[in-house]
Amino acid sequence: MPVVQASKPPFGEDWFRKLVESFQAAVFVYARGKIVYVNSEAVRLCGADAEEILKLRPIELVHPEDREAFVQQEKRLRHSALPGALAMRLLRPDGQTRWVIFSVTTIERDGRQVAVGSAMDITRRVEAERQLRESREWLEMAQWAGRSVAWEWNPATDAMLLSGSASEIYGVPEERVPRTGTEMRAMIPPDDRTVLDEAVVESAATGRPFSIEHRLIVSQEDHRWISVRGQAFRGPDGQIERVFGVSADVTDQRRAEAERAYLASHDHLTGLLNRREFERRLEQSLRSARNGTVMHTLCYLDLDDFKVVNDTCGHEAGDRLLGELAATLRENTPVHDVLGRLGGDEFGCIFHDCPPREAERRAQRLLDAVSSFRFSWQGKVFRIGASIGLVSIDAGAGNTNDVLGLADGACYVAKAHGRNKIHCSDAGDYEVEQRHLRSHWIQRLNVALEEDNFRLFFQPIVPLDATRNPPMREILLRLQDQSRSLIEPGEFLPAAEHSRLMPQIDTWVVRHALPLISTLERSSSGGDFVYTINLSGQSLGSVTFMEELQDLLSRTGIPTQRICFEVTETAAISNLDAARHFMEAIRDLGYRFILDDFGSGLSSFGYLRSLPVEFLKIDGSLVSGVGDDDVLREMVQAVHRIGRTMQMKTIAESVENEAIFTALRDIEVDYCQGYWTGRPRPFPPG
Repeated sequence: MPVVQASKPPFGEDWFRKLVESFQAAVFVYARGKIVYVNSEAVRLCGADAEEILKLRPIELVHPEDREAFVQQEKRLRHSALPGALAMRLLRPDGQTRWVIFSVTTIERDGRQVAVGSAMDITRRVEAERQLRESREWLEMAQWAGRSVAWEWNPATDAMLLSGSASEIYGVPEERVPRTGTEMRAMIPPDDRTVLDEAVVESAATGRPFSIEHRLIVSQEDHRWISVRGQAFRGPDGQIERVFGVSADVTDQRRAEAERAYLASHDHLTGLLNRREFERRLEQSLRSARNGTVMHTLCYLDLDDFKVVNDTCGHEAGDRLLGELAATLRENTPVHDVLGRLGGDEFGCIFHDCPPREAERRAQRLLDAVSSFRFSWQGKVFRIGASIGLVSIDAGAGNTNDVLGLADGACYVAKAHGRNKIHCSDAGDYEVEQRHLRSHWIQRLNVALEEDNFRLFFQPIVPLDATRNPPMREILLRLQDQSRSLIEPGEFLPAAEHSRLMPQIDTWVVRHALPLISTLERSSSGGDFVYTINLSGQSLGSVTFMEELQDLLSRTGIPTQRICFEVTETAAISNLDAARHFMEAIRDLGYRFILDDFGSGLSSFGYLRSLPVEFLKIDGSLVSGVGDDDVLREMVQAVHRIGRTMQMKTIAESVENEAIFTALRDIEVDYCQGYWTGRPRPFPPG
């Protein structure tokens, strides 16, 4: 067939026309839903004039039954680095259909995206020689669409035809590249081979493409993950005649996913399960125990004298201690038991299929291991102890929070009895009483959440230089009881933390505070205040809370510079990875963070670089004595200087008298907060 100028190339370059006219594949160029160029092979394949084809939308050239797959391929193209190859039927204007392998890629030209698609006719009526020639051309076109290996397998001869990058994609020398289906199958583990076989058979039966991932054995020590998208075709006798496919190496993605899954379920410092994953395993144990056929035991271990190491040597030493001790605990825990880090210096272990007497024996082994443990740091040797609480997990056990609460209470009883002890929880002892008290608060807090019995207050945060820093207001929380009396947060927040209710309470605060702030922003008397909202450590580790907070913030209309979130130093450091992830996600939306209660041990500076905070709120235990204690004054001065060096503003809390205020003014902190500068008042102000 002579070369035909089917239509004007969209870019005007003569090389483009010469290039695509040399293809023995149909080329379609389309943009914004319209076909703007076809080559002469496309004219032949469609059996219509170029002018007639240019009047059609790309979807009109696709058989109705294949249009959904065609649309999905277009979507995948925008989100995947894999080539977009699809076996489908082309519908000619005269009503006839042709089977084609359609490959597509996008290029950007003059600020717009243009799709270039190639169609290779693989209709069975084409003679065997032409089909082989076209399959070779299709392989090159599919390779052009992305970094991959395209292949064709002939079941009758077992021969495989592969594009030139097979050695790179499969990770083997050229001489080891499989040339037959048998050689390829030998490199695939049996389980994955079964999945591939089933996918090919189903594709041949349904006429639809398949997409799977399988392992490829490179050596005894190494394997790769391969993503395969392909299509199988049956011959007139009903047997599979040809299988076409595109394979890509997705090993890096698979390993990254495995790493993310590991990080999501393990504590970064100790390598043990983190609290979230431990609670999930605990829930599984509770479910198995409710069947009444097995009993487990929850062991709650809290270190004694860990704070001595932290305060004496700093957090780096404390982190090292926890890592080394975790290895010791792991060595003394049976492999079928579940060991995790629950927070700071608290660990948990689920003794599987373990009645009380055996649980005490296993707990004593852990206690002895901790007692024998020695930690060396810069010439100093430390010994620590532990207190352990045990709770049976049987058919009558409560939920996860109940069991953890009981074990925590039992642990504190052990600590109160002289430390380095084990306390087994049973009915009527101290921890049961504490559980009852917490249950009472849990009930009241749940009612408060349901009936909006909380009230918002605020306290001014006063700038010492109002020309450089805007005034701030910290949003505070109170609980209103049936007599309309207000209960301070110190009474109910510990119970909320024990019962893991803090994310719900934080959500209540944000949900109610934002509309009030928005109203003040729109009023003429609103002022230029920055409002600060406290978030708990539990909320920082809750993906659900983060998503809900992002949704609430997206609908406020409040300028982002008007909102700050306060996070305590303890909450941030106890789960540093989760805190950093949460804070960076909210910071990316334009909001700022205050690190609250900072500097009580002066061992926290190393963490500042990794946290996206703009304000340091100096701990009140330092500030309260700054007026008459030279040491405390120097400590506050040190925190302030570090903050300035890191371009952070400093806020001093617990400013209760003029002497404190005067000392802080001399130090030149940026803000003061306390009864001397303003008492808490109902929010919004009347």
